[in-house]
Amino acid sequence: MPSASAISVSNSAHISSSWCQSRQERASRETS
Repeated sequence: MPSASAISVSNSAHISSSWCQSRQERASRETS
């Protein structure tokens, strides 16, 4: 099912994006 794989791809992209954002926030907090 192409639609299911497309959903999983966009979902994983959203997860990695939010993970990177939280990691950057924690890094900036530790720096200051």
